[in-house]
This record gives sequence, structure tokens and C-alpha cells, in this order.
Amino acid sequence: MHDRDWDELDRLTMTLAHTAWRGEIWVTVTGRIETGYVKQGQMLLQGYGHLAAYPVELTGTDVSDVSAQQTPPTYDYGRLLHGAE
Repeated sequence: MHDRDWDELDRLTMTLAHTAWRGEIWVTVTGRIETGYVKQGQMLLQGYGHLAAYPVELTGTDVSDVSAQQTPPTYDYGRLLHGAE
């Protein structure tokens, strides 16, 4: 795992949030997918997430190619600091 890439993503996100920049942040996330969903009749025996309701779990282990791209506004990163309106 490259912690500096996660740190770079965090810095970029917070920098854009403070400037109320609107656009998209693109990253490549490498990781793994685990399955283990088991249901027997109405009884859920195994799964992931809240109440084991999901059939898979995605685990991000590495981030690379972090970039911000000016696009038609799709997300206001300032909402990270001020909450949803």
C-alpha cells in the first residue's frame, strides 16, 4: 500500500473543498472483492455490511493516478466541509 497516494488524494480533496471547486476527482483504486453471501430460505447466514445485507465486500488497498479534471459541475467538494444542503 502506498500511503503517500492516499495522502495525496486526501490533500487534493480537502484543497478543492476549501475552494468550493466543482469538477471531478479521478483515481485508480486497486483492491480485492470478497464474496461470502449465504442465504438459506429466509435466513441470512453470512454477508457483508450492515445486517450482512450485501453479497460482496470491496476493499481498496492502493490508490494511484490521482487527478482533478475540470468538467461540467458534477459535485461541489465544498459540501464536505459544510454538509449537505
